[in-house]
Amino acid sequence: MSLYFARSIVIQVGQKIAGKLQTQLNNLINEIGTYIDSERRLSKEIFEELKHKEKRANAFEVLGYIIRKQPSWLYNIPQHSVMKQWMKVLKTEEDIVVMISGVLNLLAFLPTVPGNISSYLDDVFNIFSRLASWRYHLLKLKQFPEIQQIHLEVTLYAYFHRVYGMFPCNFLSY
Repeated sequence: MSLYFARSIVIQVGQKIAGKLQTQLNNLINEIGTYIDSERRLSKEIFEELKHKEKRANAFEVLGYIIRKQPSWLYNIPQHSVMKQWMKVLKTEEDIVVMISGVLNLLAFLPTVPGNISSYLDDVFNIFSRLASWRYHLLKLKQFPEIQQIHLEVTLYAYFHRVYGMFPCNFLSY
């Protein structure tokens, strides 16, 4: 890979997320093509961001960007601590915007690692139950703005189709 090509990739990545993330995350994104261990470093940084409630939206934005770009090392994410933290956040998050962002990232991620995700199937199904519970309570309480309710419904339906389509027997037995 030529230095010019690597720099152009770094510039494109930096422009897409500039102004939305901390300097440290930007530096890690810029180093993806340069360092061999960028996968581990980036996963560790996202893991650290997911630990902090106020930084989760940014972490999910970066994670979504990586999932959409589908780097060759994407299938390794289930072995990193970031996956455990991701599942933990989705099972405990109270902010609907962050929750939907994390679930939509999971929707895009599941087809890339169907075999590697087996140890997280219970978590994936619990997240579905949690979304369904939120939808039920939102219909009763009318607690959130209508646009968030619509986003939650669409996310729930998409999540059901993805999970049932990929793991029908496991999902029915859950």
